[in-house]
Parts: sequence; structure tokens; C-alpha cells
Amino acid sequence: MKQLVVFDMDDTLFLEKDFVKSGFLAVNHFLIDEYKINGFYNKAWERFCSGQKKFIFNHVLNDLNYDGDGDKLVIKLLNIYRTHMPKIKLFDDAKWAIQHYSSACSIALLSDGYLQTQKNKAEALGIFKYFNKMYFTDYWGREFWKPNPFVFQILQKDFSANNDTFVYISDNPLKDFIAPNKLGWKSIYIKREFGIYNDVEMPSNGKPNLIINSLYDLRDILPL
Repeated sequence: MKQLVVFDMDDTLFLEKDFVKSGFLAVNHFLIDEYKINGFYNKAWERFCSGQKKFIFNHVLNDLNYDGDGDKLVIKLLNIYRTHMPKIKLFDDAKWAIQHYSSACSIALLSDGYLQTQKNKAEALGIFKYFNKMYFTDYWGREFWKPNPFVFQILQKDFSANNDTFVYISDNPLKDFIAPNKLGWKSIYIKREFGIYNDVEMPSNGKPNLIINSLYDLRDILPL
């Protein structure tokens, strides 16, 4: 039996909150340099940590009493946030996992998110060399993000000649396991202590086969 191990990226291989922090800092520097506006980072981070996930940029500009065209500036800030080169690093267990499994079998990456953002994350993490292939769903368009099975099917077709078992390891049971479950893959939920999605309610068709708290647990689950 040959198996392909497929990893998600955000909150699976690194802490997504570190990307958010890095993006807010990039926006903060831009606002200081170009608009002489101070205080964006602290206010944005405070809102994010309080649980706000949408319209943070708009609300923080209001907090800072920006009196220009806020909508136009938000578009600029979002572009900076999404395209900056982030300061992020692999979890220790993620570094072990991709090094270990890449030396023992084929591995792939399948990740949602804006295309340039995800490419920059992978580059910042230095992980291109480990994966046989990477699948960024936004390459095909937003409509093909998870839970759409389209990219999972492409991946399965690409690797089915040499693999008869597929494993997907990811962090968001809200949407990540619906497609692989439908395709008969083994689904593994890495429940990070500080992950963004560690408290979401699982849909009935998206429950993972296994739940782990560390990728080191794969030593017993996927011995290779």
C-alpha cells in the first residue's frame, strides 16, 4: 500500500495568527511612511484578538479618525496585507513531519487563500523543496476553494497511478474534510491550541476520521 500524505498550510504548518500580526505590521509601516498615521497595528491587533474577523481595516481607520476616502485606502491596505512577505516560521512538529514524510513517501500541499498570499507564505516558510506538488485552490478561482472537491479530484488524479491511499491533514473542520471524506480519503484534524478554528462546530459530513493535537502523533497513526 502506497499512500500520499497531503498537508494544509495555515495553522497546520505554521501559526496563522503570526501571519495576521505580520500583515498588520506591514500595513502599519505603510500608513506611517505614506500617511503619517500612527497606531494602526495596536488597534487592529486588539480587534482581532477580541474575535473580530471582518472589516477590521475600516473600523481601525475610523478609530484613527482618518478623514479621507476610507474605502479607497482600505483597498490599498488589503493589497499590502495580502501581498507582503510574511515573517512566519514552521511549527517544530510541522518541520519534522514534512521532512520525515517527504523522505518516506510522496507528499503534497493543498491550501485555500488568495494565490499570491499563499505563495508568499510557502516561500517564507521555505517549504517548496519538500513537496512533490503544491495546490493553491485560488489558482482555479475562489469558487474552487474548500469545500469544493474540484482541486482534491485534480490532486487525486495526478497521484493515483502511484498511490492507493490519500491522507489529508488540516485544521478547519468547518470545511476542510467534506471533500476528502466524500472521496474516501483518510482525514486528520490537527487541533492546535491557538488555532483560529479549534472551536468551530463540525458539519455532519465534515467530521474527520482522527483528531490529533500535534503532528508528532502521526508517528503512531502513519508509521513510515
